[in-house]
Amino acid sequence: MKTLIRTIIILAILAGIMYITIPTEENHRTMVEKKLTERIKKENPNSLEALGKKIMMKLTMSQFEIDDYVVLNIGHITHNGETQYISIGMFNHVFLIDRLDL
Repeated sequence: MKTLIRTIIILAILAGIMYITIPTEENHRTMVEKKLTERIKKENPNSLEALGKKIMMKLTMSQFEIDDYVVLNIGHITHNGETQYISIGMFNHVFLIDRLDL
């Protein structure tokens, strides 16, 4: 019984920390744009393809939406009825999903 109470207390504390440190929608959007720009620069530093990817990223970010789930938020894009998840925000940080097809 004591382990159950301890587990519940630990989970409640973790949920409270996650709730307090959830990134705001503006922070989430800014971090995703920054990380996508870094990824594009790293892949193709000075090519015409990099310019095309930057333009596509700006178009993609215009369709970017964030779903808030109280303790975390998830960024996604819906295009032609298909949803692609891009990022997860929690603990005041935004993590990009590796399998990203922009």
